[in-house]
Amino acid sequence: MVQGRHLRLDPSLQRLIGRQSAKVRRLLPSFKPHDLDLHVVVEMLPRGRQCETVLVLMVPQTAIRVRKTATNPSTSITHAFHELLRRVQKFKSRLAR
Repeated sequence: MVQGRHLRLDPSLQRLIGRQSAKVRRLLPSFKPHDLDLHVVVEMLPRGRQCETVLVLMVPQTAIRVRKTATNPSTSITHAFHELLRRVQKFKSRLAR
């Protein structure tokens, strides 16, 4: 689910979200697609004209939540997905133990 608050998600931002979420799915091949649920919320904050991206990835064992703020929506989305990828790697290493 992708949601924009106080911001219109143009096609370029939607493509960026699609590419980044595909990377997350490729990192978790052992889970079926219906087992993974990714929520993306991109919001323009009134203070300082900053953009905040919140990602919540629901997997069967846990939920991984990431929140990043930047001055540009695409930068905020990119940084949030990088952090999510890092946390997914950490989650996978814990599963392997």
